[in-house]
Amino acid sequence: GALVTSAATTVTIALGLVVAFLVSRGYHLISWHFLTHAQSGVTQTAPATAGGISHAIIGTLEEVGIAVLIGAPAGIITAIFINEVGGRITSLVRTVVTAMSALPTIVAGLFIYVIYISITHHGFSGFAGSLALSIMLLPNVTRTTEEVLKVVHGSLREASMALGAPQW
Repeated sequence: GALVTSAATTVTIALGLVVAFLVSRGYHLISWHFLTHAQSGVTQTAPATAGGISHAIIGTLEEVGIAVLIGAPAGIITAIFINEVGGRITSLVRTVVTAMSALPTIVAGLFIYVIYISITHHGFSGFAGSLALSIMLLPNVTRTTEEVLKVVHGSLREASMALGAPQW
């Protein structure tokens, strides 16, 4: 117990020192210009205040947005399938989703590399990154949606079907 506690304390102190060093050396560089300008035209000899990170912010928002547009509907559809359809294939899909929950990100990236990049020869792109992110997003959305669907009482389902709503 004491060894684990002292190791955790040592790592926490080291991390705190690194963060304190970074903040002390870089806090004066964070400005509106830094957030709204890109690195285009910035050379290695340019001052530290010359560039910005707008390209990184926009790229991150684009990749995550595309991943959500792909992964969220796929996860919702998968959860509806698992919750509403019975049979052997449902348990197979649930097993695959559970296995995907423990999938390392590098495996998702390699999967996209093999399936998308090497076959289509498009090369590395933000879209390929979004596909890998959507694979990582799928089990989380599926599990969350499945739990929400389990909360819906059976009488509500029966009442909606009695009013003429289709099962889908």
